[in-house]
Formats: sequence, C-alpha cells, structure tokens
Amino acid sequence: MSKENKGATSIEVTLAFLLGGVVGAGLALLFAPASGAETRKKLRETGDVLHSKLHESTGEWKETVTGSLDKARESVKTFVDDKKVRTQAAYSAAKDAWQKPSETEGQS
Repeated sequence: MSKENKGATSIEVTLAFLLGGVVGAGLALLFAPASGAETRKKLRETGDVLHSKLHESTGEWKETVTGSLDKARESVKTFVDDKKVRTQAAYSAAKDAWQKPSETEGQS
C-alpha cells in the first residue's frame, strides 16, 4: 500500500503564509507612492479641504432652509390671520342673527 498525500501539512501552510506576508510587505515598500509622513500630510490636507467644503455647503444649506422656513412661516401667518378675520365675521353675524327676534315670531 502506498501512502497518499492528501494535502499540505500544517508546517507547510504556516511557511507559505509567512513567505506570502514577507513578499507582500516587500512589494508594498517597493511600490509605495510616498513616505508615511508625506501620506499623512496629504491625508491632513485632503481632510482640511473636505472640512472647509462641508462647512461651506452646510452654510448654504442653512441659508436655503432658513429662507424657506421664513416664507412658510409668513404664508401660515397670512392664512391664519385671514381665517381669524373670517371666523370673527361669521361669529358676529351669527350672534346678531341669534339676538334679533325673527320677523315671523312677531307676526304669529
């Protein structure tokens, strides 16, 4: 009976894993576009630019929303004032009609 090899041993797998890590780290160092300090500086600058753009956009959004809310507030105020005047007029007319004796009552 021959002994069949059904896979790699744990030592072979560990060595392959370590060798892959070393090769990957070496390639990363060879192909890295900039040093760590340069990369951090670039990230910081990009973050600052994004922060300022976000701040500007937020300010514009705030102005737009504030303007829209002011217009909506004014529209609601006008609507409520109009309904208030109409309601008061209807109330006064109903009160006058209630307090006046009807002409038909006096003729009965």
